[in-house]
Amino acid sequence: MSQAKRGRVLIINNEYFVDPNFSNREGSQYDTLNICELFENLHFETILKENVTAKGMKKLLVDEARMQFNSEAFVLFIMSHGAQGRVYGNDGKYLDIEEDIVPVFDGKNCPELINKPKIFFIQACQGGLC
Repeated sequence: MSQAKRGRVLIINNEYFVDPNFSNREGSQYDTLNICELFENLHFETILKENVTAKGMKKLLVDEARMQFNSEAFVLFIMSHGAQGRVYGNDGKYLDIEEDIVPVFDGKNCPELINKPKIFFIQACQGGLC
């Protein structure tokens, strides 16, 4: 990687939930601060979005995939509650990881990232509802 801005990092951190079935994830802002600092030091543009509904998360992902990338890599962090194959918005609704997240950045939907690294970090319980 040799460009001044090596890539983009989109961080979605759901710490506070409006759905009463989910507890808040107190302290997760420290993770986001550390991630932002790390990737800014690595010359990545970082975008942080917090406390987003499932519909809002999907829109963020689609909008990101439609961008004209002038970078060498894309990194996605989603930190929230989860269940097997799912990640929850702060409204208690979910996105399916394999159906709603990963395909958004494939070559068909995101041609700007063809042959460029795409790294996904999902920090969400994948057992039962957490």
